[in-house]
Amino acid sequence: MSDGVTITSLDIENVKRVRAVRLAPSETGLTLIGGDNGQGKTSVLEAIMGALGGDAHKQPVREGADRGTVLVSLSNGVEVKRVYTAAGGSRLEVTDPTGKRGGQTLLQAFVSPFALNVGEFMDASDKKKAEILLKVIGVNPQPFEERIRALESDRLLKGRERDRAKGHAESLPFFEDAGDEKLDGNSISAKMTEALSHNAKIRQAGNDVQALKDGLELREMKLKQARDALQNAEAAYSTAKAAYEDAAEKARTAGQPVDTQAISAKLQEVTEHNERVNANLARKAAQEAHAALAEEYRAIQAEIDQTREELRALLEGAHLPYPGLGVEDGSLVYNGRPWATLSESERLILATAVSRAVLPTCRFVLIDGMERMDRKTLRTFCGWLDANGLQAIGTRVGDDGDNTIIIEDGVVAVAAEEPDFG
Repeated sequence: MSDGVTITSLDIENVKRVRAVRLAPSETGLTLIGGDNGQGKTSVLEAIMGALGGDAHKQPVREGADRGTVLVSLSNGVEVKRVYTAAGGSRLEVTDPTGKRGGQTLLQAFVSPFALNVGEFMDASDKKKAEILLKVIGVNPQPFEERIRALESDRLLKGRERDRAKGHAESLPFFEDAGDEKLDGNSISAKMTEALSHNAKIRQAGNDVQALKDGLELREMKLKQARDALQNAEAAYSTAKAAYEDAAEKARTAGQPVDTQAISAKLQEVTEHNERVNANLARKAAQEAHAALAEEYRAIQAEIDQTREELRALLEGAHLPYPGLGVEDGSLVYNGRPWATLSESERLILATAVSRAVLPTCRFVLIDGMERMDRKTLRTFCGWLDANGLQAIGTRVGDDGDNTIIIEDGVVAVAAEEPDFG
């Protein structure tokens, strides 16, 4: 047999529902205690727990009895005797192969509290299972987890900024025909100013012509009315006529008025184009801001992935109880699969492997409620136990050939040489 301690025999009287049960478990593999509900199956396991686990697993005597006794023989030659009284008292005797007596401290060297209740581990939350495994292998993931939480918080904030930037960019208008280069309106404005000045000069020349014409007509009228002032009127007339002719010549050589509507329309076109360009530039800036935030988000995600990879590498470098067993995101996994997806045989094997890692000298486990495992699961688990020199004692509801013994009303009703798992 492999190094380590297993249970070679047990004798229980008047503990809980047990009246009298004597059992020599298989050296390795699976020993199954069967029977209907309320017959004393679980009481057998609890009696073993009480004998080996100390006062934390103290058991009551069977109703109507004065005292209860549990005798457990271990493969290292240690004999354990636990006596309970109806008054609630308890006495422990531990005797080593030399006859020397000891107590609970002696048992702690080769009996694991974990092994006494493997079902508690199997029923624990994924997080609790992970905590137990990490404690067993001596890995502290807290610095990595704190770093990941901080990075995830940064990533969340950066993601919100990125999404807001994206929404802002998408809300801004965009004009495909405008592009992102503005037109130069200064030269067109200068042309407009020149045209307006030119047209003003033309209007002034016309006004001058009209004024002089009016003056000429006035003097002609005065000439008719005042022959006595003929000389002065003729002089004035000559002067006015000369001025009129000069102004007329200027007006004739000034050219035609420039149409400012076309220039104004072009200037408006430039203004509208530049407004669209401004809108495009604003959208482009918003898109660039979104892209920058998205890149920062990806960088944070990469750092999170790197931190998780560092933690994964740390776990892979640790001495794990079973190949493929690990911790991801604070939960126990097997080959990357969460506990809920594992088969019953995988769960049994992993829980027993963790138990062995907790205290390698303890080569046995106690498992209650194995009726939920089918024959294939039991066969797989039993084969693994045999291959690794381990011992399991379990209970299940039923009275078929899968059981090593069957309990009825607190006693052994049927005992089989070897359980048949089909």
